[in-house]
Amino acid sequence: MLGNRSITFKKKSPRALGMKGKLSSLVVMALQELGKEGITNEIKTRLREILQNENPNMAFHDAHLAPAFLAQIIVDLIANPVNETLKTTTRKKG
Repeated sequence: MLGNRSITFKKKSPRALGMKGKLSSLVVMALQELGKEGITNEIKTRLREILQNENPNMAFHDAHLAPAFLAQIIVDLIANPVNETLKTTTRKKG
């Protein structure tokens, strides 16, 4: 216990401990906690914004250490910056 808070240590694989990026490692852990079904487009948009503040090399490194289903999501978030996503989603049809 730490004051009125408790700390729970969870098991992590050596792979997870080998992550380099401060933000990308947190993104990986957050996505793992959410699971496939919990990852919405809104969450992806916010994580894409967060990852823009990460060194791309570290983010790609960490993506490849993530479980396979998350690695592809993270690579897509890094490879398609917010500005590019907005351009493709806000175009007028017609």
